[in-house]
Amino acid sequence: MTFYNEDITLYTPTKRDTEKIDEIKNNPYVSVLLGYEEKGQSDAFVEILGTSSINDTQSLKDQFWEESFNKWFDGPNDPNYVFLEIQPETVRILNLNGEPPQEFSLKC
Repeated sequence: MTFYNEDITLYTPTKRDTEKIDEIKNNPYVSVLLGYEEKGQSDAFVEILGTSSINDTQSLKDQFWEESFNKWFDGPNDPNYVFLEIQPETVRILNLNGEPPQEFSLKC
């Protein structure tokens, strides 16, 4: 998955007609893991817990459009091209040289 951000909000492009879109509509709670490089055995990584929604605004689609997306979409106006918008609530940093996980709450 490819992630973009504005402040702490994450965006990842996806197709509207995928199973994950239905899953998000039924249960918006998500977990994102970033940083695995060596199968997680000794990697430091970040786990982001939050809620997700579908964002199909044209301004966002134009802002993050990349030519490599042509493999999956018919341009930035393709109605099947949408983003999952993730609002982080908790961030955990794990596997930092044997230290206990660090956790940050972002809930207001």
